[in-house]
Amino acid sequence: MAKPSEKIDVVFLHTAIHELKTPLLAMKLILEVVLDPKGEPITQTQRENLTEVAKSAEQTLAMVGDILAMAKAQDDNRMRSRELVNVYELLETLRNELQTLTTQKRLTVSWEGDPRKCAPVLTHQESLRSILQNLFTNAIKYNREGGTITLHTMTVVGKTVEIPPVFKTAKQALKKHASWCIVTVADSGMGIPKKEQTKIFGRFFRASNIKTVDPYGTGLGLYLTKTLVEKLGGQIWFTSEEGKGTTFSVALPHLS
Repeated sequence: MAKPSEKIDVVFLHTAIHELKTPLLAMKLILEVVLDPKGEPITQTQRENLTEVAKSAEQTLAMVGDILAMAKAQDDNRMRSRELVNVYELLETLRNELQTLTTQKRLTVSWEGDPRKCAPVLTHQESLRSILQNLFTNAIKYNREGGTITLHTMTVVGKTVEIPPVFKTAKQALKKHASWCIVTVADSGMGIPKKEQTKIFGRFFRASNIKTVDPYGTGLGLYLTKTLVEKLGGQIWFTSEEGKGTTFSVALPHLS
């Protein structure tokens, strides 16, 4: 639960963000028309300058979206709506939606084991979708060309789950509930520098090695992901080696 000083007026934010998004989207569309190679000719200098403006508009839109997501994550009333969700089917939907991106990067996306064995979870579907979409898109964005993404779901007894010692809170939490659905998203990408791994869920933190790949990120994605996971009564952790890849795991409680 957010502290009183941290609570956000969600209605105000929705209105403010709508007012911000409208001119930003208009700017983005205009720039796309101007920068279209099939359109009216412009000088190289103009193209370079306008490209930078387009990148700034894209970055601002992303930040506006993340701020709205932060507001939604703090809305406890919204999070009370729960339904049974088949995690395998949700991941397959995301896999199909992101196929253009994985194809562009020549990534191989595969399942480990039989994902259909994981029982549905009672959860807030929109929040779970946001969690998995962020982990999936990160696995694409920070992967190497021609790399791999491996998805895995399983039902486990909490006390048997192996979790890196640094995630003591997650390990203790899993012992308190009998059955969990564990979802893992593993990539063969850049990995997270060892010295920065304890900061990775921090607000606005970005690993030093990803800034060359995505210089315009907000540093809010994993912070929001962890916030949503915990709102759903779950836990999140990861293992990573720089230059070899990262595996994120999310644990969601089954019905008692």
